[in-house]
Amino acid sequence: MEYNPDAWTWVPDAEDDKLFEHYRYRKDGSVIHPDFYGVEKEAIKFGLQRVTFTDIFGIRWHGERGKNIIHKDPDYEQHLYYLDDETWIVDDTYTQDNFPEGFARIHRNHYCDDFVDIANIVKADYSYIVNNHLFKDSHINVEYDDGSTFILFDIFDAMKAIHELNPKLLPNLYEQIDRHFEGLKNSPYKDVRFYYPGTDARTYFEDNVYNKTYKSI
Repeated sequence: MEYNPDAWTWVPDAEDDKLFEHYRYRKDGSVIHPDFYGVEKEAIKFGLQRVTFTDIFGIRWHGERGKNIIHKDPDYEQHLYYLDDETWIVDDTYTQDNFPEGFARIHRNHYCDDFVDIANIVKADYSYIVNNHLFKDSHINVEYDDGSTFILFDIFDAMKAIHELNPKLLPNLYEQIDRHFEGLKNSPYKDVRFYYPGTDARTYFEDNVYNKTYKSI
């Protein structure tokens, strides 16, 4: 893996997920991207390392210049990689199908998943925006004994993993998610009240997540 300062990474804005799924995401998992070449050329002309532009469907794309490029045969075993002192290291042992005990696969976005140490989390807090769709823009902030932190972006994946690997974290998370549910229930906006699930957090996840097999979107 080698750092290429001229290569670009493009990610759609999380708030535009619905537009992305409708216009650019296909059922076979493929994505029809905009033509970034002209935008990249303009950004380079003005010496910009980061840029945001809106495509014809109203989807905002965030671009950053410089990324790691693999200059060898593809990793068919899909080994995991991690950041060590600002350097990406490819693990020799663990793969997407064989990750460490106590870890779980947590969906991040349309392009990648995180493999997260769930068993050793010592603190977890749920963050949300009340006047929004249920779990849209919600995430779980986690902390470890050494003070390091991480963000879990997929609430279903995260809660299922915590339920299985670190259940002592659940009471606090249920309490925080219940506050979100109450906010939806009592919202002055009808379209927000629509997303109130009509139950408490524990029951919601027991009925819809822990005993279900589902695929993250």
